Amino acid sequence: MYVLFQVKSICNNDIIMVMLAKNGNLHIKSLRELLKLFQSGSCNHQSHDNIEPKFLLTKKSQIYMEQTIKERSDPKLVYMIFQRSFLRLRLCASMSMKHVTSNMRKLQDRFCQLNVSFQGLGKKFMLNISTPLLKNTCQESLFIILRSENLITRKKIINLPTSILHLNVPFEFENDSKSSRKIQILLCKFNSINPVCSTDIVIGRE
Repeated sequence: MYVLFQVKSICNNDIIMVMLAKNGNLHIKSLRELLKLFQSGSCNHQSHDNIEPKFLLTKKSQIYMEQTIKERSDPKLVYMIFQRSFLRLRLCASMSMKHVTSNMRKLQDRFCQLNVSFQGLGKKFMLNISTPLLKNTCQESLFIILRSENLITRKKIINLPTSILHLNVPFEFENDSKSSRKIQILLCKFNSINPVCSTDIVIGRE
């Protein structure tokens, strides 16, 4: 919101337009012979203190004043639009990055495999686990979980070494167990809930 005042400059050919904004800012524009001051014919019946000047703006002056007011209000609108657009761009970029990284992890995990075999007769067995992984896979964050109802072994959670891709795990089953002799082997990551890959092995009875 602007309040318009007309002030004559020192030069006779210049007229100064002073605009007082609602927030208190003062804007001054120089109008060269564009703003004309007229007084009503009934000013003779009024006192000199009550005379109110009337402004008659030419079309060119009106366009100039409207353009000036618009220039003051446009930057705020442009800034708000830019801020919303920039926030939307950041959100879209974050979602795209999350989608790309998720696909890269899934593609990387497809090449992780578990090759499992066992050796032994009777009560004691040796479980051979090999993990041919990609070169770019961070092995420090991988570990192996052994699941079975009646499995007896020293460790059921084994951190995968960084330099060794082959593990030998000694194990045995309970003597009086009549349940299934099935072992589930899971390759997991510390920062993931779901396992990277898994496999099952069933050892027959004697």
